[in-house]
Amino acid sequence: LVDYARDYKASHPDIDATIFGHLHLGHEVKEDNLHVVFLSDWSDEEISYATIDNNGKLELKTFR
Repeated sequence: LVDYARDYKASHPDIDATIFGHLHLGHEVKEDNLHVVFLSDWSDEEISYATIDNNGKLELKTFR
């Protein structure tokens, strides 16, 4: 999925991030011009979610 995000970013340079949901594991990949966020599902003890602040900053967070 990270390779997919790289390819998509290459052909759509105006996007800021790619978010994939329900992958059972919250994870984040940051490279030069690439930000990929994987959201967990909601059935685990450690649930991840993403927020975007007023400045457009995307952040992966954990709800316990």
